[in-house]
Amino acid sequence: MKSTVLKTTRASLAAFLAGLMLIALPLFGCSAPAEEPQKEPEPVESPDPVEKQDDANKDDAAKDGATSNSSEPALTGAISPTDTSAESPAPLGQAVELGIYSTGDKLYHAVYASIDKVTTTTEDSAYVEQCFADHNAVAPDFMQIDLASAELPDDVEICIVDYTVTVPEDFNAGEFGLSNVQQTLKASNPEGGGIPTKGGSYVGMGMVDELETEADAKYFPGNTYKLRGYFAMVKGYEDYVFDVMTYPEGTDSEDISGKSIYAYFAAR
Repeated sequence: MKSTVLKTTRASLAAFLAGLMLIALPLFGCSAPAEEPQKEPEPVESPDPVEKQDDANKDDAAKDGATSNSSEPALTGAISPTDTSAESPAPLGQAVELGIYSTGDKLYHAVYASIDKVTTTTEDSAYVEQCFADHNAVAPDFMQIDLASAELPDDVEICIVDYTVTVPEDFNAGEFGLSNVQQTLKASNPEGGGIPTKGGSYVGMGMVDELETEADAKYFPGNTYKLRGYFAMVKGYEDYVFDVMTYPEGTDSEDISGKSIYAYFAAR
């Protein structure tokens, strides 16, 4: 068994790889133990809410805050999470309806997310390095990442996932707007268990950590946002899917027990 950690310059992001374990498998008749189910997150309001703006200022901030702004986002063809599965994930570019908590009415409301592309270090190391450089250029000191100091097993590499989230104009953002639109993605083995590698399986691999694309990002209804994350994956393994836990439109944040569902996205 071994664990690996991606070091940072000021504050550790040890959660990225701290839980990564290599489980050796016998030659016949055994598989890696399944991962523990994720706990349902309790919705919380932003501890540092965006100051309320008048309509004119809010429109300007919305334009400045969106990496890609669209006054009428194209949502035609979006599908439900229940239309996806680990065996039949949403293809690249396919929008899937996901729920985001609203401070306006304490319900979950729909946004639309799609995976744009996945890039491995083997495929394009320059792009991977540039993504971290872009992050460090806008992230605060405590979030700086030193990619050069990453300590990974020989059969593991860093990957980048680029994805899009569109917030409808009628999203009930409440007084303070949306605190975040980033999604908690995880790259997982659709057959269950860990990520297979020669002679074993990595358990705990695949959690996606966010890379910042702009400083002090703010999120408002009616915009489309280009987002990015990074994760570790076994070199050459392409059979994984991304999953994300979500809640249906209209779910009451005070009554979420048993109501979570999963959406699945293809990586290739």
